[in-house]
Amino acid sequence: MNLSNELSNVVEVTSRFKELVLPKVITKDLIVSYVKKALRTRIWFSLNPYQRALLKALTLSKVYVIRSCVLKELVSELLVVIERSTLKGKVLWYGLVIALSTCRYLGQELLFKVETLLYLGINYLNNPPIFRPYG
Repeated sequence: MNLSNELSNVVEVTSRFKELVLPKVITKDLIVSYVKKALRTRIWFSLNPYQRALLKALTLSKVYVIRSCVLKELVSELLVVIERSTLKGKVLWYGLVIALSTCRYLGQELLFKVETLLYLGINYLNNPPIFRPYG
């Protein structure tokens, strides 16, 4: 039972993270900026070759807006992986984890304020590693 609770928390964190980070419409300009970000943070080289090929093909294609639901889901998962590798992404991720673990004490409004999530994430990452229970 505890494992299923932790799994549901991870799913909730990823869905909230995706809502906070990604826009509703995925355009070619957005994909180009994320490819540049992946190259800058060197996450590009840890991606699967098929994932890199998909992103490269979308940057070279003539399609400006992605309308296919399946393709949009695949690309959004890739963009979330790229965003989580940045410092802002890590801060938001840990802020969401901490907010979800303390939301029953502090209330649900923590999950919708980006400033509070950034504060919680920066506070968590500034702690020494011995005081970090989430990794």
